[in-house]
Amino acid sequence: LEMLCHHLRDSIIYSLRKGERNKPEDFSYIQRPSIENHEQNRDYTIDCLLITALRDVAEGICRSNPLDIQRVIKIIESYEWNVFKRIGLHLLRVIENTPLDMIKERLLDKELFYCSGTHHEYYHLLKKYFHSLINKEQDTILSWIDTADKWREDVEKSDTESPPDQKEKRIRWWQYHRLIPIQENLTDGWKQRFIDLKEELRDPEI
Repeated sequence: LEMLCHHLRDSIIYSLRKGERNKPEDFSYIQRPSIENHEQNRDYTIDCLLITALRDVAEGICRSNPLDIQRVIKIIESYEWNVFKRIGLHLLRVIENTPLDMIKERLLDKELFYCSGTHHEYYHLLKKYFHSLINKEQDTILSWIDTADKWREDVEKSDTESPPDQKEKRIRWWQYHRLIPIQENLTDGWKQRFIDLKEELRDPEI
């Protein structure tokens, strides 16, 4: 496990112009949109092959030795790059009987919530375990969606020309997509808000 972590870390560093200074962003989501098998994954690259090998070894250890789940995830996450965080999130979702406190800790990590580099795995972990959070914890995540503070900052920085109404629409689109994985658990005002956003944005696929 550690050997594969070392090799993947080195491969990431050598592939980036800034090397170690780029941490934690490794742009792994470009070549490897999902840690699980997916047709969009570029499985012919060295990084993708290492990710698959590390994922499979980690899953094998966790399934054969359930008591090692926490240790395995901590070893992987200690490498700090986003791809290792993604593998950790993936393991928490696919391995049964993972410690709920570890799941909650990551779901309630605001940096992970906003991180585009770990979005896919966070999305699916949230979809599976949002209902397991207590009301206060659910309200924390819903408050992040409501304020969209960091996303608002990013929109203002990246888009200096669009009129305010277009910027607000971008924010509502972001809020809508953040509600999609938890739509079945929404109640009262939030449920209606999701319906209203879906109608406004006219998304037929959800």
